[in-house]
Amino acid sequence: MFNLSQYLVSRKQLIVSQSQLETLQNEISSATFFVKQIEEGQLDISYPDIDENQISIESLPGSLISMRNKLKHLKETDAQRKWSSEGLANFSEILRRNQQDLDETCNDVIGSLVKYINANQGAIYVVNQQQQVLEQKACYAYSRKKYIEKSIKFGEGLVGQVYLEKETILLRQVPSEYMSITSGLGEATPSALIIVPLKVNEEVKGIIELASFTKFEEYQVEFLEKLGELIASVISSIMINEQTQTLLEQSQQQSEALKSQEEELRQNMEELSATQEEMQRVMKEVQGNEVFIKGLIDSTNDSIIAIDKNYEILICNKATKETYKEYGLNVEKGFDIFRLFADDKKEKFRSYYDRAFKGEFFEVTEQYTFKGVDQYFVVVYSPLRNAENEIIGAACFGKDISETIIAKEQTEKLLAETQQQSEILKEQEEVMRQNMEELTTTQEEISRTLNETEAKEIFIRNLINASSDAIFVIDKNYCLLQYNSSFTSSLEAVGIQVEIGSDVFMILTEEERPKHKKLYDRALQGETFQVTEHIKVADAYYMSTYTPIFNEQKEVISCAVFAKDITELLKSKKQVDDLLDESKRQEEEIRSKMKAINESGMASIEFDLNGNILTANSNFLKLLDYSLEEIQGAHHRIFISEKYKSSIEYKQFWDLLGQGVAQTGEYERLKKNGEVVYLHGSYSIIRDTSGKPKSIIKLAVDITQSKKAQAELKEQTILIKEQEQILRESMEELTAKQEELQNQMANTSILNFELDARMAVLNESTILSESDIYGTITFVNDKFCEVSQYNREELIGKPHKMVRHPDTPKSFFNLFWKTIQSGKVFRGYLKNRKKDGTPYYVDAVISPVLDAEGKPIKFIAARYVIENEELAESLLNKQKSLMQ
Repeated sequence: MFNLSQYLVSRKQLIVSQSQLETLQNEISSATFFVKQIEEGQLDISYPDIDENQISIESLPGSLISMRNKLKHLKETDAQRKWSSEGLANFSEILRRNQQDLDETCNDVIGSLVKYINANQGAIYVVNQQQQVLEQKACYAYSRKKYIEKSIKFGEGLVGQVYLEKETILLRQVPSEYMSITSGLGEATPSALIIVPLKVNEEVKGIIELASFTKFEEYQVEFLEKLGELIASVISSIMINEQTQTLLEQSQQQSEALKSQEEELRQNMEELSATQEEMQRVMKEVQGNEVFIKGLIDSTNDSIIAIDKNYEILICNKATKETYKEYGLNVEKGFDIFRLFADDKKEKFRSYYDRAFKGEFFEVTEQYTFKGVDQYFVVVYSPLRNAENEIIGAACFGKDISETIIAKEQTEKLLAETQQQSEILKEQEEVMRQNMEELTTTQEEISRTLNETEAKEIFIRNLINASSDAIFVIDKNYCLLQYNSSFTSSLEAVGIQVEIGSDVFMILTEEERPKHKKLYDRALQGETFQVTEHIKVADAYYMSTYTPIFNEQKEVISCAVFAKDITELLKSKKQVDDLLDESKRQEEEIRSKMKAINESGMASIEFDLNGNILTANSNFLKLLDYSLEEIQGAHHRIFISEKYKSSIEYKQFWDLLGQGVAQTGEYERLKKNGEVVYLHGSYSIIRDTSGKPKSIIKLAVDITQSKKAQAELKEQTILIKEQEQILRESMEELTAKQEELQNQMANTSILNFELDARMAVLNESTILSESDIYGTITFVNDKFCEVSQYNREELIGKPHKMVRHPDTPKSFFNLFWKTIQSGKVFRGYLKNRKKDGTPYYVDAVISPVLDAEGKPIKFIAARYVIENEELAESLLNKQKSLMQ
C-alpha cells in the first residue's frame, strides 16, 4: 500500500499559492495594459495599482516604468528640438520677406515671437549709435500691437546693462515695480522676464525683452539666443540698406547740383565770348614775344607737337624732345612724325592727322607701354590755320592721364550697380565735349579776325587755350602777365575778375598767400616742381606744376603755373575706398548669417530648380558623410533609394518645388555608405528681385534616433507579448504548487506575527539602520531618531558619518569598513553625536547582506545604547588598547 501523505499539502498552502498566482496574473495584466497604452503614445499613463515611488527598478513594473520615462524624455527632447528648428525656419522666412522697412520688420518679428513662445508681452529695441541709446521699435501684448515711443541709454536699467554685457538676463522673480502686464481684468506682475541681446560678430544690434506669467524653459532660452543672431543680421542688413538709400539720395542731390553747375558753365561761356574782343587786343600786344611764349610751352610737362601737311614737325616743346630722347630719337623741326610709331600703328595716326587737316577738332585716349609700364594719354588734335583761315597743319596736345584712367577703371568696376554715378561721369564728359566744341568755335572766329603778322601768336595761343588745365604766368612782382581761358573760367565761376597786371594774390585768401609766395619764389629762383594744393576760393584741388621762364640770356624773367583740377579724381578715389569698405562689411554680414545657421546645428543644402546641388554646409556634409566636392553638381537623387527615384511622388515633389511651392515633412535619406537616416526638414524657395523662384534651400535636423526609439518600443512590445505567453504556459505549473504555497503562506503568516513582535521589542530597545554599500542611510527605526534627535527625513539619503563623534579614531573606521566589506560581521563600541552635539555611546553590531556570489549588497546595523558614560568610556579605552 502506497503512502500518499508525502504528496499532500495543507489547505493553507493552497490558499497562499492561489493568492500568489492571482497576484502574478494581476501583474501580467497590468503590465500588458501599461505596454499597450505606451504603444498608443500615452506616455503620461501611470502604472495600475502601484506606487511608482516605492517600486524597485529591477522588477518588471520598475523596468517598464523606466522605459516609459525614457521614452517620455526622448519625446519631450525631440519635441523641443523640433519646436526650435521649426521656429528658426519660420522666423527665417519672416525675416527674409521683411528686409526693407526696419519698423515693419520689428513689428512682424515681436508679434510672431510673443505668440510662438506663449509670452504675454514683448518689445524689441534697436541700437542708435549716434544718440547712444536703444530705441524701442516695436511692442506687442495680448495679441495687440502697441504704439509706444521709448528710448533707453546704454547701461541704463536691465535692457541697457544687457547691451553693455552682451549676455542674456533671465529673471524668474520679477520685482513688482519693474513692469506690469495689463489686460481687461486688471494688471499683474509677470512671473518671468528674459532680455536677449541681438548679436552678430559680437556686436549688439538690438535687444529683445519678453515677459510671461509662466517660466521660460532652457530650450526656449537657447532658441531665443539663436534667433537673436538671425534677427541681428537682418537688422544690420536693413540699416546698411537705409544708409545706402541715404547715400543714393545724396548722390541725386549732387546730380542736381551738377546740372546747376552746367548752367553756370554755359553762362560763363557766353561771358567768354563777350570778352573775345578784349582777348584780341591783348594778343596784339604780345606780338614779338616769341621767346617768352616758347619758354611758356616748354615749361609744361605735357607733350605739344605741331606738324605741317607733309607730316613733318613744325614745332615741339621741351617735354616732347626729352621723352623721345630717351629712346634715341632727336626730335626737331622737319622730323618725320611717323618715325615715332611702330609700322602697325602708322596708318591709325595718319587717319588722326588727316581728320585734323580736314578741320576737325577732337581728342582720343591712347595707351602706350614705356619700359614695361602701361601709360594713358589724352591727345587733343586741332587744325592750325593761317591768317586767311586756311589749314596749314595740325597741333597735338598729349596729357598723361594714367592715374585718372586707373582710378576711373576701378570706379567703373566697383560702381557697376550705381548707375547714378555713371550718369554723372557721362554728363561730365558731355560738358567737356561741348566746352571743347565751343572753344574750337572761338578759335576759328579769332583766327578769321587776325592778320598774317599774328599767325605765330595765334598758333601759340591755340596751344595754350586747347589745354583744359588752368595756365597763368606772373612776373617777379607777382603780377599776371598771361593766362588761358580755363584759368579765367575757374575764377569767374566764383565771382573773381582778373586782367593783365592783376596781383596774383587776389585769388587767394590771406592765410594762403604766404604759402604760395614761397612757391612762386622757388620757381622764380629757377626751380621746377609739382605740388598738390587746395584753393579755398574755388573749393577745389589742383595738381600744380611751377616752372621758371627764361629769356635768351638764360635769366629767369617770370614764372608759369600749370594747374590741373583733380577734385573729381580725389572724389572718385574716396568713393572707391568707401565702396571697398562697404563691400567688405556686406561680405562679413553674409558670412555671419551663414555662421549663425551652421552654429545652430541645422543641416542646410541648396539646389537649383532642377534639383542639382549648388552647395551645402558642414553640418549636412557631416550628417550624410560626404565632402562638398563629391556632391556639388550632382542631383538630389543620390540621397534616396532606387525605388523612390522612379516614383510618381518624387517627380511631383520636385515639380512643386520648381513651381515655387515650399515643402515640409519627415524624409528618409541615404548616407554615402547606404545607411538610412531620417530628417525633419523644410524646402524653402529663394526668389530673385522679380519674385521668380531662383533656387531651393533645405534646412533639416536629424531625427534618426527618435525613429529608432519608436522601432525599439515596438520590438519591446512584441517581446512582452512573448513573455506573456510564456507566463500563461507556466500557469499550470503554478496551479500544481498552490497547495504547497498555501501551507508556506500559513507558516509565513505565523513567522510574520513573531517577527512583528520581535521588531516591536527591538524598536523599543535597539537602534536599527540599513545602508547601501557606500554607507548611505536607506532605513532607520524610531529608536534611531529618538536617540540621535534627527527625524527620518534628515537621515535617509545621508552618510552615517553625520552621527559620528570626532573623538572616534580613523583607525577604528578603517578596521570597521575592512571587516564588513569582506562579508564579515563587525562588533564594537562607538561614540556617536546627537543633533545638539552631545555624545551618546552604543554597542554596535553591523552585518552585511550578501548576494548569491557572497558579495555585500547592503549593511544592517543594530546598536544598543550604553547609558553609563563611565562604563562606555572604559569599554572604548579597552577596545582602543586591543586595536593597538
